[in-house]
Amino acid sequence: MSVIDQIVRAADGLFRAGGSAPQPYRQVGNPNTATQRDTYTLLRALYYANDLYGELARTWRNDGESWASIKELRTVQAALVEAYVALTMPGNLPDALPLEFDEGNTRSEAVAERIQQVWSWSNWAQRKQLFIRQQAMLGNAFIYVASRPGPDGERADRVYFHLPEPEHVTDIDTDERGFLTYYRSDVPVIERDDPDNPYVVTEEWWKGKDLYRRWETPNVQYDAKRLGTPALDQTMTGDYGLDFVPVVHAKHRDTGDTYGMAPIIPALEKQHELNRKATAFSQQLYRHGKPDMVLQGAGGQTANAYQPPPTIREGSVQSVDVAGEMFWTVPPGYTIGHLIANVNYTAHMAGIEQDIAHLATSDLPELNWYRLSQSGGDVSGRALQTLLKPAIAKIEEARGNAETALARADAMALTIGQWAGLKGFDAATIGTYEDGSYDHQFTARSVIPMGENEQGEIDLARVNRVVAWTNAGLGIDAAMELEGYTDAEIEAATAIVSGVER
Repeated sequence: MSVIDQIVRAADGLFRAGGSAPQPYRQVGNPNTATQRDTYTLLRALYYANDLYGELARTWRNDGESWASIKELRTVQAALVEAYVALTMPGNLPDALPLEFDEGNTRSEAVAERIQQVWSWSNWAQRKQLFIRQQAMLGNAFIYVASRPGPDGERADRVYFHLPEPEHVTDIDTDERGFLTYYRSDVPVIERDDPDNPYVVTEEWWKGKDLYRRWETPNVQYDAKRLGTPALDQTMTGDYGLDFVPVVHAKHRDTGDTYGMAPIIPALEKQHELNRKATAFSQQLYRHGKPDMVLQGAGGQTANAYQPPPTIREGSVQSVDVAGEMFWTVPPGYTIGHLIANVNYTAHMAGIEQDIAHLATSDLPELNWYRLSQSGGDVSGRALQTLLKPAIAKIEEARGNAETALARADAMALTIGQWAGLKGFDAATIGTYEDGSYDHQFTARSVIPMGENEQGEIDLARVNRVVAWTNAGLGIDAAMELEGYTDAEIEAATAIVSGVER
């Protein structure tokens, strides 16, 4: 049994003592997703790095088995996750997520305003960081597009993004595009005024059957037939005007499985081995000096008989106070010696650091950003782009998955707002999803931005290369295309050159 199998096996008990979730939650779920939920528990424990292995050891002891004492001395999960949080969607809105529309979209300005309104209602400037943190920590994040009832209790007065805990997502199905066709969540609830009676809110969106159902039960099974009569039993199209499940799924890394892969998963066993090595070193430092004092004397043989060391009993060795100084009293002919751990500290630490360097080189290059950002050195953006090329490629993949999911959620929010009759969301102003008015993406931008001086140097170098191409007889449009200028930039430059020539 591998280390990850062993830990996942016991992961269900990791937070039991802390009471992080009411008991009914532990009885909820599709059996096929139970292991996924346990993996989430493990990944969260690695992120918080508090008593992960201690709780695991206690769980195994209760099962009559043993587990080596390991501490999370060199856990890299938090550094790994925070690298994504810092680099994927940093900064304030709307600059952090610059919207981009097709040139032919005549409603792009109005659509952009409504999207930013939804972001404001959702506090997305702050929540986007949680979205990325979930995606990087657990490998999966979800955006539930919800609406808040207005004063009349019927029509919504706003649309916003809710971020469900991935652990609460019990089951999903997707179509060939990755759009959800089925979504079920089981959320444990503890009421403030009735904490002794927790219950579970179960929601189910089912596109194929045009169903939305909601239950509130004290104890649930995965089989919906055992949940009893739903508190709500409605149709998606008739009651909500939806022909889609209003939830999007963002995988961190898409491996073709139903759920995404967290970045630490391929290095999980190496991570545990690193902690095991660091723990063994720590134990040597603390254990070799216990006891750390010894009575030393001549000993040896007397009159052909072995002379044993004195028997030390409580009270036989005492400390006395002489003029404010403390002294030990020991039997005649003996002195007190001190045991010092013979540990090659430098060699042990070098081995541990080499293991971390191996992780950063072969499995988790994102750790290099964390290391460089804390080094205190003045490293240019261009140098960082070179040093962090493998990490940047992984961050761009995760960013692409996150932004694709966000663009889908934006379009869903506009559709729901239009159905609810929100001001400014009408078809005359923002068009419809079907006519393509909501299609948008986010402007490509560098994961590691360069300073103004560095960018100026690069821009000047590009211009000089274009000049060299034109001096060699190449047309301005072809020269600029070779240097990667956009069609709009080439068209503008060509028009200027043509005007000068005339």
